[in-house]
This record gives sequence, C-alpha cells and structure tokens, in this order.
Amino acid sequence: MKIIDITREWTDAPVYPGDPEPALTLLQSMAMGDAFNVQAFSGCLHNGTHMDAPLHAVPDGMDTAALPPDVGVGECLVVEYEGVLLGDEAERLLPHPPARVLFKGNMTISSSAAFVLADAGVRLIGVEAPSIASPEEARNKDNLSTMPFFEKKHG
Repeated sequence: MKIIDITREWTDAPVYPGDPEPALTLLQSMAMGDAFNVQAFSGCLHNGTHMDAPLHAVPDGMDTAALPPDVGVGECLVVEYEGVLLGDEAERLLPHPPARVLFKGNMTISSSAAFVLADAGVRLIGVEAPSIASPEEARNKDNLSTMPFFEKKHG
C-alpha cells in the first residue's frame, strides 16, 4: 500500500468563516538572551488538517480519543469533484464506496449525499475545505450534512 501524507499546515490552511486566524507568539528568544526559543500558538482547532469527532456536533458523541485509529488510517478512494455533491450524484459516482473517501477540489457535501455515503458504509470523508458542509448549512444544526457520520457508531 502506498502511503500519501495529505496533511495541511495549521498556520497556512484556509480558515473557516468566523474562526480566529492561527497565530504564533514568540515567548522566549535565544537571540534576545533567553536560554531557549519558545513560541505559543493560538487559534481554532478546526483549522488545518483535523478530524471532527462525533462530539463536535452530537452532545453525547465520542471525542477523537475514543475513535478507533482505523477510522482515519487505511486504504481510501480519492475522487475529484467540484461543487455541491448531491445524493443522486454520490450514488452514481460511488456505487460501492470504500470505508474512506477523500474529495479533491472545491466542494461541499449535501445532507442527501452524506446519508447515501453513510448508508453505504463510508466511515470517513476528507475534503480540501475546512468543512464538508457549506458555512450556510453548518449554521443550521438541523440540516448539517455531517450528521449521518457523527451519529454512526465507529467501533
């Protein structure tokens, strides 16, 4: 199996609308006479490469530490897609999807597509954007496209 690192730098990745920009602050500097170079970081953990655990959207959901490691590690399918992925398009593009699907391109996933993929056994979706849901959809907790994944048991 070929291993491909798809991580995005925390400080250079796009920031989700409304989240604070990541920042590094110099606390100690050897150039200024300190014994060490020390920096602090601040920002939102929603930036850069990250995994949203069920607890992100479900009050009694699992946190990231409770998820089995195989949820995020293993074979996957990479699909190039632009725009909003709808349920019928997800069925056409991915009639028998693997457990992990990564989408390349400027795209979001509709609620209907999220249900199609979750029902087909997809355990993880990755996108290049800060979220699989559009900012508008993410503000509507009753229509959040990620909900089928958060509500599934991953054990």
